Amino acid sequence: MTKSRARLDIMALTRRQLDTQLESWRHLPDLPREGWIRALRAALGMPAFALARKLSVSPSVITRLERSEKDGTITLNSLRKIADAIGGEVVYAIVPRKSLDDILVDRANHEANRRYRRVSHTMALEDQRVTDEETRAQKRELAARLIATADKLLWDDFGSR
Repeated sequence: MTKSRARLDIMALTRRQLDTQLESWRHLPDLPREGWIRALRAALGMPAFALARKLSVSPSVITRLERSEKDGTITLNSLRKIADAIGGEVVYAIVPRKSLDDILVDRANHEANRRYRRVSHTMALEDQRVTDEETRAQKRELAARLIATADKLLWDDFGSR
């Protein structure tokens, strides 16, 4: 087995393992309207001053932190301190909405279509059009090759409009 083939196999295995780990995360509960800090404090019957005392800050800091959590501007470090103070953990992850393989296939199809549009225009100008079925087959083949070779060009126009 060549080094590049081994690298591709490892990438595919890594994707599958990560997808397996992420699967249970795709069904997490929604963020409480008031944010986790406030919701947990309320569930524990813990006044803001008690949490503030534990963190050696003023109660107004707790109010500000709860607001920043709700607004999405709180730092991970602040969340960790609060979680630790109430005997919890911050769980942090970026969870793709689809499987990593599905994302890769979607991206490969997008790139294959983009490349094919460039080539098909030139072929049409030279009166070398191919049938719709041949076009679909060529796009599928190109997408499969992009995935199979882990072509970095797959991401060249990623994010461009």
